[in-house]
Formats: sequence, structure tokens, C-alpha cells
Amino acid sequence: MSVRSLRRKVIVLVVVLTVMLVLTTSMLLGFEISTIYTLMYDVEVEVENQTTVNIPLPPKLLWQSVVAISNEQITGGYIEKDYDRGILRVVTGEKLYYKAQIELMVKGIYNEEYVLEKLRGPLKEFLNEYFGLKPSTYHKLTSSTYWWNYTDEEVKNALKEFRIKYNYTSIDSLYNDTLIDVLMNLRDYVSKKLTYKPVSKGRLGIREALIGSYGDCSEYSDLFVALSRALGIPSLRCIGYVVKEWDPQLGKYEIIGHAWPIIYVGNLKWIPFEVTVAPEYLEAKPGEISLKYVCLLIDHGNLTRETLDLSRDILYDPSEKWVPGSSASLIIDSVKVRFELAVRPKAEIRVSEYGIGYEKVFISIFFFTLVIVMYIFAIMTTALKVRTV
Repeated sequence: MSVRSLRRKVIVLVVVLTVMLVLTTSMLLGFEISTIYTLMYDVEVEVENQTTVNIPLPPKLLWQSVVAISNEQITGGYIEKDYDRGILRVVTGEKLYYKAQIELMVKGIYNEEYVLEKLRGPLKEFLNEYFGLKPSTYHKLTSSTYWWNYTDEEVKNALKEFRIKYNYTSIDSLYNDTLIDVLMNLRDYVSKKLTYKPVSKGRLGIREALIGSYGDCSEYSDLFVALSRALGIPSLRCIGYVVKEWDPQLGKYEIIGHAWPIIYVGNLKWIPFEVTVAPEYLEAKPGEISLKYVCLLIDHGNLTRETLDLSRDILYDPSEKWVPGSSASLIIDSVKVRFELAVRPKAEIRVSEYGIGYEKVFISIFFFTLVIVMYIFAIMTTALKVRTV
């Protein structure tokens, strides 16, 4: 074999290995695993007159989607499904019973670096583009609401404190900072401003949370969302569950109620931004999506028990003294609702929390390729020496 031929083959091999490395790396950066949970719905609605009640159906988000509804049993009325809004619309004039198995696919996406990279531009650039939203939609998602009232003096003082703490000497300096740095600073501020303490009497509201400097996931997420909106960052929050250990005796997962912020960013759409500091919740990174999170409904922060319209709004208690899926009943006016929920795995799929981190796989591939290249170089060098001799 001639030296020229050997060189040509080595160059081709190196190019092929490089392309394989690039393709494999990009694939790994989008690496994801998924599981399917079966949500067991058990709903009872008792009314005096013909009434419509909107029961929450898990909304379609970046990390979750309803794939099937089966084994439905219904007596005393009928059900309409609105997948776009995440609603099971119950219509009854007496007493309705409804049971169903709802299969929900949840994906864990191990691509936080990609997500965070999309947030590295200056905040003012995102503001100028309305975060990729229509102006009218953007203003709705950044306005002050009942639960996220950033016009309150306590919240205004917290925002001033935030700017001083993180050396934003002017509003321009804040807007010139990158979106991810502003969000991370907000996250850090909220986690240090509040001390985690379970709240038994329901949702405190950010004013009381700031005065007492405590709260649970509701107060952490409410404060983060309010401050984000005050800075022009479109935010809402998910209400749902963190799935914990499997209970083999009961044949279902132990679940705990949870609330966490989501922010809207251009083509990424809604991404989670966990802010609660507590041992029972996952220590998720911003933008990280875990198989353990199940969002049951999206809270827009503008309802109270007094303003809740059962025929228009999704059923839940805005004060959070009652949560959908609990065993307790909620009574609003003359309507009584019991909505129990259990989470089970689909038989053929077991939950795997994390799998192999793509960083480790990438490093392994990199060094493997490096060894091959060095080996080929050694062969080529040997061949040259032989040729010279």
C-alpha cells in the first residue's frame, strides 16, 4: 500500500469518525426517556339543576400529553372532551358518577444546556420581541393578577431589594443582563427570601408570605411568578403532583401535591423553572424536565372562590384548601364535587428516573474516537517509516 493511499484512507476514516461524533453528540443532547402513567379518575358531581362543571384533564405541554382515555364509566349525565384546554366537561342535572383510565405520557428531556443556551440573550431583546408571543397574549401573561399582584407595596419593596441584592443599579442594567441570569437571580432570591414551611390553611398569597418570610411550594412559585411578570417575563404555574415511591401493596404511586412556575420563551414554549427548596420535592435544574412531574392544570392566578365560574373555569379551589384529586369534597354554591385520583404505571413500562447522563456518554465517545485517531496515526507513522527504510 502506498503512503498516499494510506493517507487518503486515514483522512476518510477521520472524517467519518468526526461526522459520527457530531451526529451522535447532537442526538445525545436531545436524549430523552419516557414513561406512561395511568391516572385513575373517580369523579362524583351532585347538583340541583342542569349544570356544567369543567374537570381538569392534564394539559399538553413540552413534557406531557394524554395518549388515551379508556374504561370510561358514566351514569347520570354526559362528558365532553376538550383536549386543547385540558378539560373534561361534565354536564348533569342530578348526580353524576364518572370513572376512567387516562394514559399520560411523560417525557424526561436531558437537554438543559440547550434550553439554557436559548436564554442567554439580553432580557431587553426578549422584551422587544414579546417573547415570541402576540402583543395581546404577552400582556395577559405579564399583567398583575389577584394572586400575582406586583403593584402591592410589599412586592414592590421585594423587587427593589432584588435589584439592590444583585447589583442592578438601574432598570437598564437589569434589561441588559441575560434572561437566564435574571431568572437564576430571581430563583436565588426567592429561595433565600422564604423559609420552607408547609401551609395547612391554604394559599397564603405573596403579601402574607413576604411579611412572614415563609411558605410552601405555592408561595415560592407565586412570588417567583409575580416578580417575573413585574419584569416582563411571561409566567404561569402548574398545579399537579410529584410522583414518589411505588406502593406495591396498593398498586399505585405515592404522590404529593406540588406547584411550580413555567415561563414562556419563543420556540421553546412553556418550560418549567423549579424554585421550591424542600427535601420532598425534586432538586430540578431550571429547564430540566423530569419523569416525576405531572401537571394536572395550569393556574392563571386571577380567580378566587367568589369569582369561580364552574361552567367557564377549570374546577379547582384557588385558595388551595382543596386540591383536585384529593379525597375531600368541594362545595361551591349548590354544587358538590368529589374528584379522587390515583397514579399507576402502565403494565409494560416501568419508571426510570434518569438513565445515563448524556455528558458521560459524550465523554466516552470523545475519548473512544481520540484513541482510534491516535491508533490510526501510529499505523500511518509506522508505514511511513517502513516506506522510508
